[in-house]
Amino acid sequence: ASVAGLLDCDLRRAPVLSRAEGSAAGPGSRSPPSSFHAVVMHSVADAISDTPEEFAALVRTAAGLVAPGGSLLISVNTDVDEWHAEATAFPQVRLSSDQVLAAVEGAGLQVVLSRQRSRLPDGRETETAHTMVVLADRPQCAE
Repeated sequence: ASVAGLLDCDLRRAPVLSRAEGSAAGPGSRSPPSSFHAVVMHSVADAISDTPEEFAALVRTAAGLVAPGGSLLISVNTDVDEWHAEATAFPQVRLSSDQVLAAVEGAGLQVVLSRQRSRLPDGRETETAHTMVVLADRPQCAE
């Protein structure tokens, strides 16, 4: 297999997907696909939104990229006001697990699995405290 091109993705832009700068659009290349069997977001929508409503709107945008029968896998930091990269703290919207699930379901997806973890089995805090992971599917289209 080979890489035919790279896509640039920005949930706050229309269109969300575009050919990445410097990505060769070879012979027969076409526009970026409008949907995918799997869409993965790791600490994206929670890190770039300022309000729970904006978070829900970004999840709806990402869910719009999921093909019928496809899945969205999302990880979100919940119940915190900031996230850390080494010694630097970055502000983020405070979300509850209920708000995350409501955003996913409000985007027309069916939650298959959700897990939240803030402590290791021995009780110590984890570096990824309050991380929630949600797997949700877009229903198949009616035939």
